[in-house]
Order: sequence, then C-alpha cells, then structure tokens
Amino acid sequence: MRICLLIVPALLSFADSIAQDTVSVVEKSIKVAAMSPLTEYYGFAAGDKVIFDFWVEKGKEIKDLSISEYPNSVKFAQHTVEKIENKILEIPRNGIYKFEYYNSTILPRIINIRIQRIPHSPATKTFNTNVKWVDRVDTARHQQDADYQLRSDTSFREVLQTTIKVNQKTSADNTHRSVVEFTLPANTVRWAYWIGVGEAGKKSFEEDQKKYSGQGIQVFNSGSPLAGVLMGSTGMTQIKVGENIRYFFISKPEETQKFLAGAGFGQFKQGDMVADYALMNYSNKNPQKYYLGLSNNSQVQPVEVGIRIVAIVVEKSYETKKENVEVLSTQRVPVHEQ
Repeated sequence: MRICLLIVPALLSFADSIAQDTVSVVEKSIKVAAMSPLTEYYGFAAGDKVIFDFWVEKGKEIKDLSISEYPNSVKFAQHTVEKIENKILEIPRNGIYKFEYYNSTILPRIINIRIQRIPHSPATKTFNTNVKWVDRVDTARHQQDADYQLRSDTSFREVLQTTIKVNQKTSADNTHRSVVEFTLPANTVRWAYWIGVGEAGKKSFEEDQKKYSGQGIQVFNSGSPLAGVLMGSTGMTQIKVGENIRYFFISKPEETQKFLAGAGFGQFKQGDMVADYALMNYSNKNPQKYYLGLSNNSQVQPVEVGIRIVAIVVEKSYETKKENVEVLSTQRVPVHEQ
C-alpha cells in the first residue's frame, strides 16, 4: 500500500510537468468548402512532440486528412475522418509541416483543430511556429547545342546575263510586253541589276566597265562594274533619253499574268530608261524567284534589251558543340518566421 501511495504522487507530478511544458500552437474552427481542399502550414523545432486533435462538427466527416513534412514526406494520413484525439508526432529536425484536409461532399464542413507542442528543451519553448512564403531562386545547369561559326565565304554570283527582244506596241500578237524570270541563290545578302536598250545601252555598259577596270580595284576578281555597285565603290551611267524601256520587278507569278494582260499588277521596283542600274538591299536565306516585266511603248520599232543581274552570296559553315547553360528559376516556398 505504501508503494502505491508513492507512485500516485509521482504520476501526478509527471502529468503536471507535461501540462506546464505544453505550448498551444493553434485552436480554431474552419469551414472547408464543398468539394475542396484546405491546406495550412506550421513550423516546428527539432525534438518537438506535436499533439494533434481534430473533429468535424455535428458528427460529420471529411474524406481525407494528412500531415506531411514539407515538401511531400507524409507522416500521417487517414481517410473518412470524423475525429482524431491526441495524435502524437515526433519532430526529428526543424521543419515546415503541411496539414491538408479534403472535403469531398457537396456541402461545406466545419472542422475543429487543436495543435499543441511539447518543446524538447527550454531553449525551444518560444520557437515561432508561424510560416511565411518567400521567393527562392534556384540555379540549374543543363547542356544544349550551340552553333559556332567556323568560316564565312563571300562570293560574287552572276544571276542573269541575257538580251531579249521586245516588239513594238502595235505588234499583232501583243508581244510588246515580256517577262524574264530569274532566281537569286540561297544566302544572297544583296544584289544589283543593269538594264540597257540597244546600242546606246550596250555602249554605256562597255564604257562603265572600262572605267571600273581602270581604277585598278576589282571585287571578287570581277571586271563587272556591278561588282563595284554591290560594294558601294562605284556607280554606273544612267540614260533617260532615247529608245527607252519600261521595266518592273515583280515578286509573284500571278502578278506577271496581270502584267501581260495589261491589267493592274503589283511590283516592288520600276523604271523607264535607256540605261539604268540599282543596288537592291534585299536578302534571302533560301533561293528566291523574281520576275522582270518589260514593256515597249514605241509604236514603230522593237528594242533589244540587255539585262545583267549579280548577287553577293555569303555562305557560313558552323560546328555544333555542347555547352553548359545556367538556368534560373523562382519558386515560392514556406520558411520559418523569425
């Protein structure tokens, strides 16, 4: 009997000690919306013992309840929950814990929650269990293909050199309009053209060629004055008076049909000269087809039209290598409030 009397006071003293060391974290009622989850976060200190009590009002239940160490280490889970009493969780290290409740019914539920903690030592008795959310920037590295240029080869390409007869406007077969098709090579960075009519046009080109060659500066080993036009080092002769030709640069084949029929048509460059030239700063990665429409408005005689088109082509060769790329990502995470 004496032994029993000694044990009872000892047990009472131990219970008193636990009661005194228990710290309330939260005690509240919450409405969980129909067909919805509810999530809360609390922080705990290493060595804490967490006491969790839960019940649904009016004897109802919720579908799922779980407690996880953030981000996803489940420590306790239960399905079809009406009430939980004195569930003890031991906290091995400082951490954030996620309390999740899911109501699968079509009506809201009122749940009651009580969370308490027994600190491991007096040093953690005032540990702040509140949680705040912050943006954390993470750095990751991954490999991706990168193209490195090995070399760049620049060349002068003669696209078109021809002479075409365009009949007078009064010709019976309506051949006072003609179309010449040409294709710029892939990787053209710019191009130039020269158009000249008859002997006057031919003579002006020969004189320009002689003048250009006399300068002693040849581009791409070419004696053509159009090479100088492409590089901006020289110009060419333009003649307005004489046996002229109207010309139009056209980009679409359907527009050439309108041109030949004498209807309205689309064009991106035009002129009306005996001899003419221009630098065209139009580049193309892939081969590009264009059309040159020629119209002779003379009522009495056909004309011979000389056409020259040249292009500068830049071809680059590459080597593909793997390289490390640093990628920054921002993630919102819970942390202990200090």
